[in-house]
Amino acid sequence: MAGSKDIATQIYEDISQKILSLEYEPGMSFSENDICEKYNASRTPVRSAMQRLADKGLIDLLPYQKTRVSKINLERVKQLVYARSAIEDRVIKDFIKIDDLLLIEDVEHLIRKQQIVLNSDETNISQFYELDAKMHRLWFEAVNALTIWDFFQSSIHYTRHRKVDIVDCHAMQVVIEDHNKILQAIRDKNTDCIYDILHDHLFGGVDRVSKNSELAGYFA
Repeated sequence: MAGSKDIATQIYEDISQKILSLEYEPGMSFSENDICEKYNASRTPVRSAMQRLADKGLIDLLPYQKTRVSKINLERVKQLVYARSAIEDRVIKDFIKIDDLLLIEDVEHLIRKQQIVLNSDETNISQFYELDAKMHRLWFEAVNALTIWDFFQSSIHYTRHRKVDIVDCHAMQVVIEDHNKILQAIRDKNTDCIYDILHDHLFGGVDRVSKNSELAGYFA
């Protein structure tokens, strides 16, 4: 592997991206030799990269066994969703108080782009996820609460859970419908319904994934 970054860092970043994008699925196993061969690298940088991945919680280093992509901790996801429901309710209510028509138009534009991505011949899951995250980020940024948003985004368990919901539960249209409900509440300045819409929106993903027996192997 060529480039200005050292080989261990390149391996670490590449595998991180594959895990977070679900190209490497939760519970998938591989060996040190597999990584050495894939990246044409010696054991020293590979071990360094794998230790960093383990420290980040992206993989499990199992003694005398193959390394495994960490499974998603569903209980941790539920706790984050619980916290996010309460906090984002407050954030959107504060966003409504700002009453910035240009920001509201930005929200609507992002929802339209989500629909365009969904309706395209080859739906780009990563693009949809980024548009979803960008929309929610918008109101956190507007009320000066980006640190909180970044905290939610930093969870490897929650990030992968959201992508599993989009990819395996085919939830994109439901997500868009929920986003439109939030947008309408913002336009109507209807703060009374925000929490219920958010609760259904955020916990809906948890319910869909939890009830899909085919995904049982993804979760710890």
